[in-house]
Amino acid sequence: MDKMSLLSVVTVSIPEEILSIYLCFLITGEKFHLFLDDKINVIRLAIAVSLMVTSSVVLRALLPEMVLFFLVNMLVIAVIFKFTYKMKWYKAALNSLILYGFLMSIEIVYAPVFLTIAGITMEQLQSSDSWRILCSIPIRGIQIFLIISLWNWNKVVFNIKEYKEVRVTFFLFMTLLLSIELLFVLIFLNNFSGMASHVRWVYMGGFSLFSVLNFSLFKLLSVFTNAVVRRDLAEYINSKREARYTVESIEALLEKGEVEKAKYLCREYNK
Repeated sequence: MDKMSLLSVVTVSIPEEILSIYLCFLITGEKFHLFLDDKINVIRLAIAVSLMVTSSVVLRALLPEMVLFFLVNMLVIAVIFKFTYKMKWYKAALNSLILYGFLMSIEIVYAPVFLTIAGITMEQLQSSDSWRILCSIPIRGIQIFLIISLWNWNKVVFNIKEYKEVRVTFFLFMTLLLSIELLFVLIFLNNFSGMASHVRWVYMGGFSLFSVLNFSLFKLLSVFTNAVVRRDLAEYINSKREARYTVESIEALLEKGEVEKAKYLCREYNK
């Protein structure tokens, strides 16, 4: 793997990790960790980012294989989330998976275009601070755009947690989509240098579909959760009307002294 200079760490890795944490926490409903008016949140963010950057730098130096680096680093990030933010293991793993899935989705669609236009190879990009910083700027812009777009995503996340059918649908599609994306990313990155130019464009075009699917998934979940909420609200309103009608009927029967009929109506309502 490539080695990162201190300049690249400060200008590329640290902003990348901060924005990645914001992005994946918004998606998984951990927004309460992101408010910086809480000193605990600031400390946790600083610790998590420091550990993530350190692990990335160390693993880049130790692991020559790119695929192995990504897999080990995903595991390390899950451990960092687990102990820094005191998450359950499945939440930490999901955040790590989403962090890599989204970041790689952005980079795999954008990086080949940048390399082709700039006329440089992946090795030249990784060995030059200037190229690395220049390439990272649009990616940071995309991350910021997604964070702004997903800032109120917690409303959908609440419905995911509240309604089992929504939760099952979300995790099924999310896990399947991210798993396929990561597989395509690892294959792409491991074979990028040997790919012909036209193959890169075809592969990138196919992978762009996954980015569309990511946004479509969020839109679908928003529509689906809203439909579930409206359905339950309609059921609640109907049950409230039925209860009001029953109470009024019982009151009318008691006023007439028809106690047995009132008792019968109570028994029928409680069935």
